[in-house]
Amino acid sequence: MVKTRSQTKVAENADLLALLAEMKKFVDAGHEEIRSMRAGQEEMKQEMRSGQERMEQVQEEMKNLIPTVKSLTFDGRTSWTVFKTQFDVVSSTNGWTDRLKASQLVASLRGSAAEFLQGIPADKLTDLTTIEKALESSFGDSHLTKFYQIEQKTRRQKPGESLQVLAADVELLMSPGIRRVPSGCSGQPSSPVLPQRLWQLSYSNP
Repeated sequence: MVKTRSQTKVAENADLLALLAEMKKFVDAGHEEIRSMRAGQEEMKQEMRSGQERMEQVQEEMKNLIPTVKSLTFDGRTSWTVFKTQFDVVSSTNGWTDRLKASQLVASLRGSAAEFLQGIPADKLTDLTTIEKALESSFGDSHLTKFYQIEQKTRRQKPGESLQVLAADVELLMSPGIRRVPSGCSGQPSSPVLPQRLWQLSYSNP
């Protein structure tokens, strides 16, 4: 039986419609897969954000668990040895690295102790050993001993000052007991001290 032209045309159209329907299925399936991938990406991003938030929360909780101690200040008028002992305790309690310890030490300096930093190269201001050696040289026990010796030699009576005050100050300078607190006193170990009076004398002398 011979098909008419119209029948042939209908058959071709039917085949074309079937092909288009099949292609639409593939396109729809592709769109669905893309939507699924996007949903998966969003879910992954959400999980990453949640993980980051949990990590930050844990870090904050850890900070609260670690006891912190505020840093000290050093102006050169007190014993460097005593200050360094206290500073070491603070840095150990806070868990500072040597680099952080160096920056905290620099930040703690005041007055004449801070001025000496001008003699240290900028690239050495984060080197703990360099800073501690410089401070020891400028404000350590040997520095205090030289200070007492110079003050004793140069001490003169000031206008309006009584001989009793002059004699008392000279006696302090000559007494080795002013350099150290006797062992066992108030339960503290022997440590160098510098009476405030002597510093006042050093600043008032021309």
